[in-house]
Amino acid sequence: MAEIGAKHEELLQAQAHLYKHINYYAYSMSLKCAVELSIPEIINHHGKPMTHSQLVSALQIPQSRSTHLYRLMRLLVHNGFFTMQKVHDHDEHLQLELQEELEGYVLTLTSKLLLKDHRTFATAFLGPTFQKPWQVLSGWIKGGEGGTLFEAAHGKGIWDYGLEHPEVSNLFNEAMAGDSSVVSSMLVTE
Repeated sequence: MAEIGAKHEELLQAQAHLYKHINYYAYSMSLKCAVELSIPEIINHHGKPMTHSQLVSALQIPQSRSTHLYRLMRLLVHNGFFTMQKVHDHDEHLQLELQEELEGYVLTLTSKLLLKDHRTFATAFLGPTFQKPWQVLSGWIKGGEGGTLFEAAHGKGIWDYGLEHPEVSNLFNEAMAGDSSVVSSMLVTE
C-alpha cells in the first residue's frame, strides 16, 4: 500500500468510498424487493403505523427470515422510502403497565409513488430488462455490438423488444403513463 502514497486515514476513506459505490446496487434491488413484496401497498392498507411483527405477519414471512426483512426495512427507512413513527400497541389482554410503545413503518411521499395507483417509471426500470444494459456498458463503449446500449444487451432496440415481449411493453407503458400523470397534474395545477 506504500505505492499509493496516502495516509492510513485517507486510504480508509477512499476504500469506504469505493465500497459505497460498489454496493449501490443493493439500494435499487432493495427497492425492487419492496415493490415485488407489495410492502408500500400493505403499509398503506394498514392505515396506521405498522410494526415489524405486523408486517411479517401480513407478508406471511417465515419467522426464520424475519430478521432479513428487518434489515431490508432498515435500509429502506435509511434511504427515505419509509419512516418510523411511535405507536402505542393497545392489547386488551395486556395490563396497562405491560403495554409498550413501539415503532411502526409509515409511507413517505416517495413510497406513495410506489403504490399501484401512482406507480412511476421506477417500477419498470428496476427489472432485469432495464438493468441488463448496464452490465454490458464497458464492452459497448469499447465498440461492441449495438447502436444503443439496450441493443447491445438485448440484440434489438427497445421498441422491437417490446413487440416480442408484451409484458415488458405493458409494464413500460404503464410506468410511463403513471409518471406522466404525476408530472402533468403538477403542470396543470402549478
